[in-house]
Amino acid sequence: MLLFGVLVFSYIMGEYIALLDSYKEMNKDFDDGDKLRLFFGTLRHFNNNEELSMEFKQGLENYFFYRWINYKNRAFKE
Repeated sequence: MLLFGVLVFSYIMGEYIALLDSYKEMNKDFDDGDKLRLFFGTLRHFNNNEELSMEFKQGLENYFFYRWINYKNRAFKE
């Protein structure tokens, strides 16, 4: 009976961990956006608390998006 209890508990915990991993993977893009927003806040601080232009923000976002698409597997290519 004890062995059966350990097996059932291990199975349930494994499924729970897999569920948490899939949730984390699903929300990964939102975390990157939050980090970019924090980066913009830091840039604003060094810009004497003046708002950054929308063109600058969009250009920076496009640059990071380009780098992500084209260089995300760079470590595996070399």
